[in-house]
Amino acid sequence: MAFWRRLLEGTSWQALVGYVSPAFFQLVSPRDISRTAYVLIRNWFDESTFRALVQERAASIQALDCGLAVTGSTRRRRDRRAFLSEIAPCSEPNSHYRTGEQALILFFHQIYREGPILLDLRRCHFCPKNDDDRLNFIATPLYCTWSPSFRSAMRDLYAAFYGGASRADFMSALTSLGIAPAADAFERAFGGERKFAARFLLTEFRATFHEVFLRCLETRTTLQADFLTLGIALATLYDHLELDGGTYDVAACYARALSRT
Repeated sequence: MAFWRRLLEGTSWQALVGYVSPAFFQLVSPRDISRTAYVLIRNWFDESTFRALVQERAASIQALDCGLAVTGSTRRRRDRRAFLSEIAPCSEPNSHYRTGEQALILFFHQIYREGPILLDLRRCHFCPKNDDDRLNFIATPLYCTWSPSFRSAMRDLYAAFYGGASRADFMSALTSLGIAPAADAFERAFGGERKFAARFLLTEFRATFHEVFLRCLETRTTLQADFLTLGIALATLYDHLELDGGTYDVAACYARALSRT
């Protein structure tokens, strides 16, 4: 935990660090945590891979026709620092337009597409376009590639929760992820029974996942390293949805994200 605080000090991520449960760092090996940090830093400076990812994601989102375009941030080569974005925030919490539905669609869409996943889903990177009614998601080079087994389990998990699959499928996905002992707590982590009118708060995010991790500690479960980057994506998403306000039909966003996958 102290390592991540030092790494993110002075960046726009600093405020989100406090929402990470300390219990998480007891469930993932220090080696996996260090390796994940190294990969994220390496990816941050890998300009060619980032550009290719943005182009691929822009194409897949355009085909989805969900009112969202994707572009990459423009970065200077000098004075660059890991996780320090040069993007100026383009939207304030009291803006008249809402961006949360597109963020939810993008979150699910990336899980069900192949390739790396853009993790920074904060609201300040979703801007209105001047030439049409779409939003423009200005991606930052914070991205990762999940292991095939983890991605498959996440797909099964959300398919069971939002896609109408069975309870047995839901439990099977949790077992594959190693978090079956915390099934009820994890079910609350993405809206619980409020699939059609969910409200998102960072305080609830922290409390819910803290409970998940405590359950895992009780059963001596070891979490996969990919949970760290999943946590980053979810924390930025919750932050976005809380700032946007209101409630969300998450099941509808899920269905839209998969409509052309």
